[in-house]
Formats: sequence, C-alpha cells, structure tokens
Amino acid sequence: MQTISINLPDALGNFVQQQSAEQGIDEYFERILRDQQREQARDQLEAELIKGIESGFGEPITPEYWAKKRENCNNIWTAVGSRRKVLYLIIPLLWRGGILRSKMTGWWFLMKG
Repeated sequence: MQTISINLPDALGNFVQQQSAEQGIDEYFERILRDQQREQARDQLEAELIKGIESGFGEPITPEYWAKKRENCNNIWTAVGSRRKVLYLIIPLLWRGGILRSKMTGWWFLMKG
C-alpha cells in the first residue's frame, strides 16, 4: 500500500475530519476514490456506447452471416493447415479491427464449427 501526504487548508481539513470521524480517514478517502473510479468507468462506457450508436447500423447477424464467416475461416484453415496458425493469424487482425472486441462470443462459436 502507498502512503500519500497532502496539505489542506484549515477549513477543508476540518471538513474532512468531520466527514471521516465515523469510519476513519483512510476508509473515507478510499471510498471517495473508488466512487470517482466508478464514475470515470461509467463515463467511458457511455462514450463507447454513444460512439457505437452513432456509427450506424451494423450487418444483421443471421444464419447466412455465420455461414459466410465459417466458410471464410474454413478457407483460411485449409490454406494454413492448422487451427493454431489460424488463431495466430486471425485474432490479431480481428482485434485491431474491433471485430473481436464487439463480437467475442460469436468468434468462439465460429471456431467450434
């Protein structure tokens, strides 16, 4: 654990002491910082959701969509020769393109065949 020392004006120091009287100053600041972390994570998630909404409609996920994906995978698999090589080739490309991050469960479903 790290120890951090801060200087506060008297009025603010008194306020912190009053607020932390029941639970202790360490727990008080820990709670404040954790709340701030949650708020920041919520803001980041909201920004990503808005970005996704503004990006427009994606391709509908249908049985034909999966059949096409499976066929592409099978073609690469045949060309390369092993499942391990396919994973090493495809996953970085999909990750960089954002496909794997947004459709993680679909990727594993695809590889099960």
